[in-house]
Amino acid sequence: MDMFSPGKAERHDARLDHAVLLAALAARRATSEAAKAAKGPAVSPASDEPITEILLAGPGWQRAKSDQQGCFNRTAAEERP
Repeated sequence: MDMFSPGKAERHDARLDHAVLLAALAARRATSEAAKAAKGPAVSPASDEPITEILLAGPGWQRAKSDQQGCFNRTAAEERP
């Protein structure tokens, strides 16, 4: 007799519990990388950099757009009148 395969007397077929299966699949799906990515960042990044605010489409992007005055260089944008 093979030690790695149980005999017929020791084998028990498990009954499939549909509710437990669905709960386990839902829990696994909720912890997947795709689910985490779909939720987005946990905290909205607060930035004092206008270009970052524009690129991330943060809540102050319109103010940041006027602060940048059409320039990607922050120093040059601050020097403009």
